[in-house]
Order: sequence, then C-alpha cells, then structure tokens
Amino acid sequence: MRNHKKPMFLLFAMMLLLGTQHSYAQKKKKNDFAGAWMINKISYSSADENWMSDDPPSGMILFSEGYFSVVLIPRTEERPMLSNESSDEDRLKAYSNFIANAGTYEIMEDNMLKMNIHVAKSPNAMASEDSGYTCTYAVRDDRLVLTLKEAWAPEGGEITYQLKRME
Repeated sequence: MRNHKKPMFLLFAMMLLLGTQHSYAQKKKKNDFAGAWMINKISYSSADENWMSDDPPSGMILFSEGYFSVVLIPRTEERPMLSNESSDEDRLKAYSNFIANAGTYEIMEDNMLKMNIHVAKSPNAMASEDSGYTCTYAVRDDRLVLTLKEAWAPEGGEITYQLKRME
C-alpha cells in the first residue's frame, strides 16, 4: 500500500511556500519607493535647450510609507563656506542653490506620483494647501526615474532624474 501522507505534505509545503512568496511580492511592490535614493543622472529638455549630466548635482530623496524628503543642490558650481562673519552675498549664494522639501506622496494611475509639500526651504513651494507637484515614475530594481513636466520644469519641457537606491 502506498503512503499518501508524504505527497500531501509536500503539496501543502509547496502551497505554503508559494503563498508566502506571493505575499512577499505584494509587500515588495507596495514599498517600491521606500528607501534612500541618490541622484546619479539628470536630463533637461526645453524648446531652447537639451542636455544630460552623468555628473549630476548632489541630491537625495528619502521615501517611507507615504512620506518623502528631498534635499537637492541643483547646480554644480562651488558654494562658499560660511562662518558667523560671512556676508549676506555669500549666504545668498550658498542657500539660493539649495532645495529642501518634505511631505506626503500618493501613487496615482498611469505611473503618476503626486508629491504634496508640507514643509520647504522656499515659502513659494508651500504657498497653498495643494502645494506640490506631479511627476511620472518608473521603478526597476535599484533604479528610480522621476520625470517632471511641471513645477520646476521648463514650459513645454521636462526634467528627468535618474536615481539609484542607496541601501
């Protein structure tokens, strides 16, 4: 007589394993943005100008479940070191080339990401309750691509940030 318990146990173990992998895949997809992302490439296009930089400015975006924080130094020109005796001109030069904002994000249809700014270095970035911007996104393994066609993007153009997961 054949022992049917062993095949049944193996079938049950395989079903449990596949169910666990499916659950893990769902959680992983849900948290695609979670983590620290460093900008490693930027492209800019407008009616007048197109360029791409493989040596991008410093920038990092942190995503947790539903929240984000952005720190970006958009231009690669040297920023002056500051002291208590620094001139207003030096302070302006150091801080005018610095973007910082944080808030919540929503994943929308058609690979759209709505970033709602709650606090920012620039008062203009948080001027109203619906302050923020929308961009398209693509996540592939340890890469994130964000494309802005509004906010800081040129009229009729776009800015694309390619980011690499840091963890």
